[in-house]
Parts: sequence; C-alpha cells; structure tokens
Amino acid sequence: MKGFTMIEVLVSLVILSLVVTASLKLAALSERGLSQVREREALIDEAYRLKTEIALDPLNRFGTSGDVEWNVEEMEDSMWMEQLSAMRGLMLSGQEQVPVDLNALANDVQRWRELEVTKNGKSLTLFLPYSEEAAAALSDDGALSLDVAGN
Repeated sequence: MKGFTMIEVLVSLVILSLVVTASLKLAALSERGLSQVREREALIDEAYRLKTEIALDPLNRFGTSGDVEWNVEEMEDSMWMEQLSAMRGLMLSGQEQVPVDLNALANDVQRWRELEVTKNGKSLTLFLPYSEEAAAALSDDGALSLDVAGN
C-alpha cells in the first residue's frame, strides 16, 4: 500500500503552518515599516515646504497648520572656544604646532536658525542659514518687534 503515514502528514502540516505564520508576521512587519516611512516622508515634505516659506518670510517664527506645528529659533554658539582655549596651538600632519589667535576666533560667533517641525507627535529639526533680516526684527529681549507704522 502506497501513501503517507499519519506522522508524515502531521509533520508536513506543522512545517506548512510555521511557514505561513512566518510569512504573515513578515507581511505585518513590512506594512508597519512602510507606514513609518510614509509618516517620515510626509514630515520631511512638510519641513521642506515650511523651509521655503520661512526663506520667503524670515519673520515667520512659529505657527500651526492642521496637525503640523513649527517653531524657528535663532541660535548662536561660541562655546567651542572654551575647548579650543585649552590648546596652545594646532598640530597639522605631524608638523610643529601652529599658533592659534584665540582673540580673533572669540569674535567669530557661529549663527544659524533651527526649524523644528512636529506632526503627529514626531518631530524633525532642520538647520537653516542665519537671517540678518529676521535678527534685525528681534528686539533686545528676544521677542519680535512689530513695525506697526510700516503698513
């Protein structure tokens, strides 16, 4: 008599069920990953759209549009000077040390703007070039000064 035994049929069913279960789990993980990528791409698209708007209107510092919030902060940093001041010079490719004029570097403050975009609880930060126009509109206390008489 030819055919499969009951044990062979049960073993093949167990193997088949493991393969189907693994395939379903892989499909679920793929769908979740794809969903996360779509959310991230939507956030990136929104951030670049806002970057363009802010480039056209540097005084546009914060706002909300639907489920998207954004905030622009003027940043500057001269803290790297503290680390550099501990050095007496710079070593260049095994050559002797080159003296560093720390006073000249102390006046060179790095400035930039940070655009933070938040959508559905996820946030993204873009670093934008420093805007003299936006900085000129800020008052001494860091708040926006509005030119009411201008318009």
